[in-house]
Amino acid sequence: MAPNRPILAKYPYLHGLLKNDPKANSEFNAAIADVTGVNVRARTESDLQDKLERSETNLNIYIDKVRSMTKLAESTVQFIRLLGEIIEEQTQLTPYTEDLLKSKDYTVHFTAVQIRLALHLHWDVIGQAMENDIARTLLADPAAEREGT
Repeated sequence: MAPNRPILAKYPYLHGLLKNDPKANSEFNAAIADVTGVNVRARTESDLQDKLERSETNLNIYIDKVRSMTKLAESTVQFIRLLGEIIEEQTQLTPYTEDLLKSKDYTVHFTAVQIRLALHLHWDVIGQAMENDIARTLLADPAAEREGT
């Protein structure tokens, strides 16, 4: 394998000038670095890599939030729909003035299964809200920021 020779060995006059003049040598090296962009390119690539990693982290956080909010919305809609179906089945919905003429109060009867399902969905929604509040306080904990975690 041939030994690595400096590129300036091909240009002996220029090599001699730069070897004897340190200021010209430093300016020449700076000009070559600007032209090739080695330093700039390396810095830019590392900055872009860092930004890409941060954006991927943020994207994953937002995807988790969207999943959580979608699950909460589905539970809430299911809970509301269940209550509406139960109430609608047991009352005849007519205009309000006619309802007052027929009866002043209504009783709504739920089966045990309907009550269990409604309570299950209700506590799911409340539990999710509590978990979100706890997660929010954990992220904003100033002690963790001071420790660097």
